[in-house]
Amino acid sequence: MTTIEKILYYLFNEYYLRMFNDQGLIKLVTDFKAKTFINYLISFYKKYGALPKQNEFDTFIKGDSNYDEYMLWFVKYPNSSVGENFNFLVDVLRQEYAKVGLDLIVQESKREKFDLPGLTSKVSKLRDDIEEDLDIRSAWVYEGIEDRIQRIEDAKHFSYIPSGLNQFDKYVGGFDKGRLYLIFGRTGAGKSKSLFTFAYNLSLQGYAGLYFTFEMPIEEMNTIYDTRAGSISVDNFRNGTVDMEYYKDVLEKIQTNKYPLKWAEHTKNPTVDYIQNEINEFKRHRSIDFIAVDYLGLMYNGQGEEKDVLGEITRRLKNIAKREKIIVLTAQQANRKSKEKGKDGKETEVGTENISGSDKIGANCDFIAYVSQGKLDKGILNMDILKNRCGPKDRTIKMLADFPTNTIKDAIEFNNIE
Repeated sequence: MTTIEKILYYLFNEYYLRMFNDQGLIKLVTDFKAKTFINYLISFYKKYGALPKQNEFDTFIKGDSNYDEYMLWFVKYPNSSVGENFNFLVDVLRQEYAKVGLDLIVQESKREKFDLPGLTSKVSKLRDDIEEDLDIRSAWVYEGIEDRIQRIEDAKHFSYIPSGLNQFDKYVGGFDKGRLYLIFGRTGAGKSKSLFTFAYNLSLQGYAGLYFTFEMPIEEMNTIYDTRAGSISVDNFRNGTVDMEYYKDVLEKIQTNKYPLKWAEHTKNPTVDYIQNEINEFKRHRSIDFIAVDYLGLMYNGQGEEKDVLGEITRRLKNIAKREKIIVLTAQQANRKSKEKGKDGKETEVGTENISGSDKIGANCDFIAYVSQGKLDKGILNMDILKNRCGPKDRTIKMLADFPTNTIKDAIEFNNIE
């Protein structure tokens, strides 16, 4: 069966038909007959609020030149057998549409005078067609009643996912799928360690995820993981003084439990398209719950002309979070103006304007926190909540950080430590 034939199997279910229509996926169908058939199903559903029965569909499409074939499809596809899930098939459909579109652009460029701006515009238009546009939507208040009910059911699986840090969960409510979380701070403040801690804790609970590392190779990420799993100082790894018997036990536990966390290394111009492709590949083998992107400043937009590169990247990451229904965690540098001392000697307040690279990063994120080490005790990690769509902001979470073992835990008693 072709990809579109497998998708037709799902479209005889109201939930998937509504999703297909709401996301405008019909534009990805290049086969004329399949497109017409799907439009019939959508039109009937919009008019009568239900999927057609065979006799109703018979009447509805009377007079179509492909009537006989469509009636065969109506009987055939609901009873077919499909192994792949719907979201995976939609991803494949997007890839097939992109290939057809790129082939057409290449053929046109061969026939016409080479025009780089025009070529870039066509590729950008193709990208916009492929990506589900979740920024522009409209709906009547009385529509989507079934979806509202479904969201209550989904909340049991998509909301309040524990971070492994009690204070974070107290103020933030854990993680929600479909949201973009940003940690930012100065160099060496603990951004990557915070990101790693969240990913590590989620994987221990059985949530499956991809950790995109744009700065460190996989070998170094493995060392970071092992220091955390075994509470072994990174200095022992550097000096070759690890207790090997104990270390073998740690590795055996990791291998036995098979925690669902996968590294994805890319140290040269990583793009959002690369991230989406890795997610698609991951979903071939199992469902995905979260991704961690370390970090934004090392990413490349891949489109060439946008002035606000990081703003566009975070917009697309937010769309990935919503479209894939996953948690997206990322980090970014703070600019030099953060925590600067004024003429009175006092440090300036940090806000979302202190995120390096773009003013729009803050607007695209659902949660933003600024991390810094304690002034007197470097073992204290402060996380100042600057934006929180699902709860209070202007709160500071204090955590205990043991950097040699890449461990961040709840701090219970602070005794006025700064």
